[in-house]
Amino acid sequence: MFGLLPIEEILVWGLIVSLAMAFVYRLFIKPSEMRSIKKDIEFYRNKIKAANKVGDTKKSQELLGDMMKVNQRMFGKNMKPMMASMIVAVVILGLIGQEHATLVVLLPFSIPFVGTELNWLWWYVLTTLPLSMFFRKMLGVQ
Repeated sequence: MFGLLPIEEILVWGLIVSLAMAFVYRLFIKPSEMRSIKKDIEFYRNKIKAANKVGDTKKSQELLGDMMKVNQRMFGKNMKPMMASMIVAVVILGLIGQEHATLVVLLPFSIPFVGTELNWLWWYVLTTLPLSMFFRKMLGVQ
């Protein structure tokens, strides 16, 4: 498609999808808000630990309920970008799968339980995971 070798083309698609998903998350989720939610969760976690240490199970259960409410808020914030990302990923993976269904990538090393051969999907996963982490870190996405 890009005039590249198939493994390079899958790498380029992985780069494009990873960058697009990082932008989607950045668009929908404010990093400061997510940091605040994570700080609240850590606060409740420490309070629960302290309550458990002194044996106050009632206080611990009450704090756990509060922490679950904060967790639900974080989950709700993550749902919109996750759904948008899933739609993009399914479409792109379908296109790549049609184009490179028989592709086998030979690795110069062995991966435990996998070996030295990967199909197109595992090659995509292997190359996209580090790219996604890099772009999310670069854009400050939590």
